[in-house]
Amino acid sequence: MYSSSWQQRVSRFFIIPQRVILAIMGFLAIMNAYTMRISLSIAITEMVNKSHGATEEDGGVCPIDESANPDDFTGGEFDWDEELQGIILSSFYWGYVITHIPGGMLAEKFGGKWTLSLGILSTAFFTLITPWAVELGGSTALIVIRVMMGLGEGTTFPALSALMATWIPAKERSKLGSLVFGGGQVGTILGNLLSGVLLHNIEGWSSVFYFFGGLGVLWFVIFTLLCYSDPESHPFISEKEKAYLKQELGTLERDRTLPPTPWRYILTSVPMMALVCAQIGHDWGFFIMVTDLPKYMSDVLRFSIKDNGLYSSLPYLVMWIVSLSTGVLSDWLITSGRITITFGRKLFTTIASIGPACFIVGASYAGCEKAVVVMLFTFAMGLMGTFYPGMKVNPLDLSPNYAGTLMAITNGIGAITGIIAPYVVGVMTPNHTLEEWRIVFWISFAIFNVTNLAYIIWASGEVQPWNTPHLMNKSVEAVMTGDRNDTMSGVPIADKDFFDWDEHEQGIILSAFYWGYTLSHFVTAFIADRYSKHLLGLSVLITAVLTILTPLAIDVGGKWLLIMVRVVEGIGEGATFPVLSALIAHWIPASQRGFYGSFVFSGCQIGALVGGIGTGYFIEAHNTWRTTFYIWGALAIIWYVFWLFIGFESPETHPYISEQERAELVDQLAESRKSVHSYPIPWNSILRSCPLWGLIAGQIGHDWGTYLIITDLPKYMKSILHVSVSDNGLVTYTPFFSMWLFSIFGGWLCDVQIRKDCMSRTSARKLWTTIGSILPACFMMAASYTGQDKVMVVTYFALCVTFLGGFYPGVKVNTNDLSPNFAGVLMGMVNGIGAITGERGSAVRVEM
Repeated sequence: MYSSSWQQRVSRFFIIPQRVILAIMGFLAIMNAYTMRISLSIAITEMVNKSHGATEEDGGVCPIDESANPDDFTGGEFDWDEELQGIILSSFYWGYVITHIPGGMLAEKFGGKWTLSLGILSTAFFTLITPWAVELGGSTALIVIRVMMGLGEGTTFPALSALMATWIPAKERSKLGSLVFGGGQVGTILGNLLSGVLLHNIEGWSSVFYFFGGLGVLWFVIFTLLCYSDPESHPFISEKEKAYLKQELGTLERDRTLPPTPWRYILTSVPMMALVCAQIGHDWGFFIMVTDLPKYMSDVLRFSIKDNGLYSSLPYLVMWIVSLSTGVLSDWLITSGRITITFGRKLFTTIASIGPACFIVGASYAGCEKAVVVMLFTFAMGLMGTFYPGMKVNPLDLSPNYAGTLMAITNGIGAITGIIAPYVVGVMTPNHTLEEWRIVFWISFAIFNVTNLAYIIWASGEVQPWNTPHLMNKSVEAVMTGDRNDTMSGVPIADKDFFDWDEHEQGIILSAFYWGYTLSHFVTAFIADRYSKHLLGLSVLITAVLTILTPLAIDVGGKWLLIMVRVVEGIGEGATFPVLSALIAHWIPASQRGFYGSFVFSGCQIGALVGGIGTGYFIEAHNTWRTTFYIWGALAIIWYVFWLFIGFESPETHPYISEQERAELVDQLAESRKSVHSYPIPWNSILRSCPLWGLIAGQIGHDWGTYLIITDLPKYMKSILHVSVSDNGLVTYTPFFSMWLFSIFGGWLCDVQIRKDCMSRTSARKLWTTIGSILPACFMMAASYTGQDKVMVVTYFALCVTFLGGFYPGVKVNTNDLSPNFAGVLMGMVNGIGAITGERGSAVRVEM
């Protein structure tokens, strides 16, 4: 009784609620973590000798201001090149990634207080001994120290998420969450600003590490005295605040009865994957700015060390202000009912992606106009502040029970960009010129927008079912034992062959093919041009044999062996498109590529048509699904035998081609087709090619729509429109015949347009790709609003599928335009990345 009375008397001295004190200390935790993390980014500009690189005469860097001290641009005693500097700056994230998930699990199990505080303390210790380590062991010792710092700091965000889940009500989450996570911006501001001041006024660079390491130790002492893991264990919390938190949160203690982390559901959750994508986009841009902006300011814009710290920190001041103000705005919009949580998270994440992407690219074109560059970078980082009321607090929405683990996964995966980004910048800017940096910023532009698109499509602000897995499992069991789902890709299975696979498992089975399919695309890209005949033959043969063995595999090993068989089938079939693209480059002149390329690749539609209709009739006729695997596998083996006799890699090696045709083809292909054996694959140029990335974007759009139709339209026809199995195959796949006809016609017309100079080859590819994108999208949406009017739905889907054929004279043959010599390599990359939509698509649609 006396103890309780004493605690209540002490609680009266706390004017600020304890949850706000926790938020403030959380803010200071991240602030300290960031000052210790980024202090090296400024210090390294004074540690490294700057005698190498571009000069003003080269036009690659800006002139030094007359008022500046020339000594600020000579650097220090260490002769570390740009690549080694990139490794040093990225080494922090090697350790940082590792401790995210263990940190999240420890915070959920034992509370966030000690997980957070000990992590910060260890980072402070290694920061303090950094100068000693560098003097003793040079760059190697510095890398080791930075890895150890990362291991300590990796627990910060997971532990804070666990603390916030037990302390912060949902309606205060954006506001206080933005306050807490805004510590990153304030830490970056102070880290850059004070590092510049310290380096300018104190001899040597060691003072930076002593100062910020000491602040970290001081924070540890104060935090351990003031903060606790949950409201129930806090000795000084007022009864009023405790009652309020109990009403809002439902409990004041961590749920110690929760089952183990539901890893399977978390790792296959579509909103979770969308959150990871957004985190990657945010972290890439943020780490580029945090780690490398001081180098850009010093090496390219030639700011003095004092001005470097000031101007490098200014963008983060604006970012912090924006994150706090938009956090308040977000909470007000949500609590007033003007927007949903989901829409709010997507809105602010989109602002934080598109705005910075545009402004950092703009800064690279501002040249040496220092005021304009600083202004544009400030706008970019300011808008990035809206990430915090957007995706940064999203783990708390998805699963309050496992918020630490979710933050560990998202922040841990995102932190991998911290490993990659500084190294990439170091490799791509060996002379640190404006032109080199411009490429870096364009890459950031692409990453921002692609990851944001994934977040817009799939993100959610709702609590997920796996937040309470013990309840969810009971629901799943009821569905499986009560109302059975007797379809597999829309086709009913006889009772004797029925398997209790729920929708989640069916999604994994259907997507398993693409796991191997994606992988082998990249592998076969290396050898597609040289061994095209036998590689294509073996690809189809392997797939055929495994197709025939599928029923046996299911009988012996059930769904897991089926998944393995599907993966290996995908590995076999993944060589098909890269090899066919190489063969087209060997055989088809550019003037005929639209027609013949469309004819070859449109085999997909005929396969979908014959396979869909045939499968439906075979199952209905034989009352079993097994026959279909035997028939299609056998037909593929027959094709393989024919191919061995009539298929050859090039006109030069074909024994039965006429001399006239051989001479014509060799002459027409001479300009674009050189000896592949004379050149290594130019990976650096390929990966930096903007047309190639445009082609990849087009392929992703095409593959998403195509895989959606092929894989899941039969299920839609049966479950929504209640179409019989035989009619299902006919109705679902007949549109692929019209798609085939349209692709052939489009290929012919595309070639005519190019030959008669009606338009350039580039314009023609863009035109047909646009037709193959916009029209299918419109007709697919129209079908979803038609209800159960079967005639109209089938009509809209038929038109949708038909116009997908426009992709074939567009995107599909474009690899041969870009590089006939390396067409197989390009197709391996393009089709392999596109196939990821098949890998994730089935799982996504099951979740939705």
